[in-house]
Amino acid sequence: MRGVEKGELGVFRKVTSLNHEWNEWDESDAQQGAHPTNSTYPIRKIRKIRSIRGFLCGSRAALGKQLAALLDPETPVPGVTDLKVRDELKGLGELTVKAAEGQKKADSDLNLTARWGYAGQGGVTMPGPGKVTSGTRGEGYLDIHLNETTRWKDVPEPVWKYTLGGYQVLKKWLIYREAVLLGHPLTSDEAQQFTHHVRRVAVILALSDELDAHYAASV
Repeated sequence: MRGVEKGELGVFRKVTSLNHEWNEWDESDAQQGAHPTNSTYPIRKIRKIRSIRGFLCGSRAALGKQLAALLDPETPVPGVTDLKVRDELKGLGELTVKAAEGQKKADSDLNLTARWGYAGQGGVTMPGPGKVTSGTRGEGYLDIHLNETTRWKDVPEPVWKYTLGGYQVLKKWLIYREAVLLGHPLTSDEAQQFTHHVRRVAVILALSDELDAHYAASV
């Protein structure tokens, strides 16, 4: 699986960095009348800014907005974060509890104690090994454990390995929520948020070919 810098989301990294150069050009240049559109600013960068911005405009705007919503955990996405989940996302990353022998049902234990993170020297949060096992759907799926009884089941392996900014997104989310660091269990909303993250990433990966095609046409 490609990392963010090499794949379809690279366009958003470039939009951010190039827009920063465009909007935050040196104040001394401004006083001298310089601007990114004149000869003091590399013409190749001007063209690149304009072409990449085109990714978010015109016929590509809907796709850009969809991706922006998927990347923003505060933005609800129909079929992903609501109760009417898309068929292809059903069952992915759902919270599951292993009942004790002789019991048919058990309550979720939301204490994250599978050693996803710990306090290192100076109180710096460090990544731990965590616990990942084969998913109930078999090859290509993983179960991500909170503890010995509770897990998020059937997370697609590419979703689990997905990186953004050089970090494994889902694993980093877990590292900072280890019970020994938080001092309390996850809330039910936080446990559901992990499921939503799984779905969001799954949709982003499903859009890969379309995003790549639009990006290729923009540069």
